[in-house]
Amino acid sequence: MLVEIERFVNWVRRRNPDARTWKDYGYDLRFFVEVVGDRAPKEVTFQDVDRFVTLQRERGFKATTINRRLAAVMSLYIFLSDEDADLVCPVLPHRHHLREPQRLPRPVGEED
Repeated sequence: MLVEIERFVNWVRRRNPDARTWKDYGYDLRFFVEVVGDRAPKEVTFQDVDRFVTLQRERGFKATTINRRLAAVMSLYIFLSDEDADLVCPVLPHRHHLREPQRLPRPVGEED
């Protein structure tokens, strides 16, 4: 999968070389490969993504970070699906995305 990630990151970099998105995607996707292993994208299952999410929660990562990494994985699979229409993304948003905390509005003073 490292070859596919490299192609994807280079594509993102070509689209917008001034942004650092390509660096962030590269970092997040390499972390994904560390957890699930360097396998073909078709071999990655939703159980592997379950393990990926669980490991990050155990390490104390916030929901926003985990969701950002899942978005990077989904973007990779969208990129790869242009070449292989049978490729299915193992990230299931209803199962894997974590709810992010909603902040309450600050109290407003009587004068305002």
